[in-house]
Amino acid sequence: MEKSDFIILDGTRHPRHQYPDLFVSIHRLGYDSEVEEAAKRLNLSLGNTAKEHDGTGYIGNINHEQALNINTAIGGFTLPLLYFADMLYQLIETIKRKRDTYNGNGNTIHPRILEDMFDEITEERIPWRGEHLDAEFGENTITYHKFVGGKFIKVTEKLEDCLMRDKAIDLKGWIGNPTSQGLPRKNCKAGGLNYWCPVEGRVARFVAGSGRADLDCDWNPQNSFAELGVRYSVSAEDAQKLQQNSK
Repeated sequence: MEKSDFIILDGTRHPRHQYPDLFVSIHRLGYDSEVEEAAKRLNLSLGNTAKEHDGTGYIGNINHEQALNINTAIGGFTLPLLYFADMLYQLIETIKRKRDTYNGNGNTIHPRILEDMFDEITEERIPWRGEHLDAEFGENTITYHKFVGGKFIKVTEKLEDCLMRDKAIDLKGWIGNPTSQGLPRKNCKAGGLNYWCPVEGRVARFVAGSGRADLDCDWNPQNSFAELGVRYSVSAEDAQKLQQNSK
């Protein structure tokens, strides 16, 4: 993937959260030679199984563990809930011309491109599509990765006070004020996004289709569909190292 294929998620500018700048792929992860080599190491048979609205192919038919392992194998990671919410928040702010978003080369991205990215993730239309997120739920716990002291580590934490019932919530209300673990707050107002609250033994995904968009925190980790992919992300620092090593 080229640097122009990424947006820079500016973690340091989010008023609620502080983490390193991240490179987040504009598209879900597609099949290429690097993914092919990773698949061999992971003993997986992969290929593009679905297409985004602009025709860009992406990998599906992967369960939650496989999705996370593929990104790790190629030097990146899958977005946890908080970073995913912040990404959507930044896209909206840029679409509204309230801020700029840059690609991996440091060039300003036209808001129309980011609007297409936002619509690909959230728009209620056919065909349905979605992506795995980095969150596993236990008995009142959440396990995910986050940056701590500059290192991206796996943590298991007690669930913060969050919305613990299924509800149709406001998307902007969620991404504008999530908990530090990325979940909707108890007072998140009603809206058009279907939210399925955390369930022990389940994982998170975000999907959209005809007439609905869902934030699922009760997804069976073994389930997979051709349309359910994963998005590749990497810290800006690690992206630079990966590029140097590929030369």
